[in-house]
Amino acid sequence: MLLKNKNESRKIRINHLIFISKINRKESKMNDNEIRDALLKAAYNRAKEDGNIEGGLFNVYKISNLEGVEKKKINFNADYLDKKNLVKWATMSGGMAITV
Repeated sequence: MLLKNKNESRKIRINHLIFISKINRKESKMNDNEIRDALLKAAYNRAKEDGNIEGGLFNVYKISNLEGVEKKKINFNADYLDKKNLVKWATMSGGMAITV
């Protein structure tokens, strides 16, 4: 699947997001940074519950205009994801999309 435009990308992210109950804004009103922050918080809290704050195993979907979507498992540190601003969406089961 190729992402054809920014709106399609955003629609895909919104369809796969986990929204934390503390977030009061509706999905359609959240900007990209708010979405990213919610995902990183969810990923961090999940790793903390598992006793591994330094990182976790995620299903990573590499998004590329030329190659489409490629799925693979990679260990990522939550701080690394935050600093690099890579997260596009995530699911409770550990699915996460990043751009590379």
